[in-house]
Amino acid sequence: MKTAEILILRHQLAVLQRGQPWRPKLNWADRALLTTLLGVIPKARRQGLRLLVTPDTILRWHRDIIRRRQAARSTHGRSGRPATRRNIQALILCVPRISSTALTSRVARSVLRA
Repeated sequence: MKTAEILILRHQLAVLQRGQPWRPKLNWADRALLTTLLGVIPKARRQGLRLLVTPDTILRWHRDIIRRRQAARSTHGRSGRPATRRNIQALILCVPRISSTALTSRVARSVLRA
């Protein structure tokens, strides 16, 4: 935990020393590193840290990372629901025929009882 805090502060110092005149620009690697290290630190402890960005910004980065990961997984042809096996398809198509005859016999029995 303490080492994660030190790594965050060192990384922020390195970003500030890049010599950008206005606001420091964080690239994708900077964002991923800060997000990962902040995930290790407990929430109560994060409150006292002085960060270059707001907590809302870090949450947005985290959502972006998750979205990119999901998008990368789905581009390999595995998007959507997996295909249903043929024997299960046949069973599903057979069930309405079976249940309709069973339903009509149940209805007929209940009518005969009444």
